[in-house]
Amino acid sequence: MRVKQDERYKNFLANKVQFNKPKGFNVEQLNPMLYDFQSDIVKWSLMQGMTAIFADCGLGKTPMQLEWAQKVCEHTGGNVLILAPLAVSQQTVREGDKFGIKVKYCRNQKDVEKGITITNYEMLDAFDGKYQGVVLDARLFEEWFAGRICEIGIKQAFFAYDRPKDDEVLYPVFKMLRERGCNRHKLYCYVLIGYRDDTIKKAAERLQWIVSQGVTPFAMYYRSADEKKETPIEWRRFIKAWSRPGAIFSKHQNSMIKGIKTLAGQKGLFE
Repeated sequence: MRVKQDERYKNFLANKVQFNKPKGFNVEQLNPMLYDFQSDIVKWSLMQGMTAIFADCGLGKTPMQLEWAQKVCEHTGGNVLILAPLAVSQQTVREGDKFGIKVKYCRNQKDVEKGITITNYEMLDAFDGKYQGVVLDARLFEEWFAGRICEIGIKQAFFAYDRPKDDEVLYPVFKMLRERGCNRHKLYCYVLIGYRDDTIKKAAERLQWIVSQGVTPFAMYYRSADEKKETPIEWRRFIKAWSRPGAIFSKHQNSMIKGIKTLAGQKGLFE
């Protein structure tokens, strides 16, 4: 009798398991000039559809970004806009030439050609086209920039919280976007957890802070380039607890309401 009960309980638990469902698309071949680890990252990012790439300095973020943009263009038949600091724009164009990826620097919409376009942040107001992908840096957000992004009509915006001090950067960005009508169904943030000296308590505080800003969080466990061991069980349980956005917002509703009131004009966390 006990055995049957245990079996039923196992089946009950198995039916409750939720798996991440990829929302992107698969690719067979990528640029042969990419290293194997870069190809794996780009394939994974394209397949998942909603990801953040936490690549350290010197690991090739630019070629990975360009190959991602190229495949998005090929798959959707649309265009990708890269917004970068002025000094970086031409550097990215040259990097594209090196990898056989055409990237055109444009100063306004009339110069745009099919494919990948790059411009500096200050020129965004001169663009009015629809893009299947947009690449930008939250640290350069300004009031006019947030307004222009919303005018373009973004469906979803993804951010990364990968350093302890990133909340100081993200807070004004979330505030500007929320004031312009963006909600948790449009705003998402990947929160890096489990890195050196991190604890579950600290990680929970960062994730709860994201919720308090009316933004949907995703917990992403840190792995070094040479780390092959499995994620510790306590971190796996923690990640699972934060894997259902609807339940997260229900559980942390008071925190979310407090954050939204802050965004509505009360004293802010960093004002």
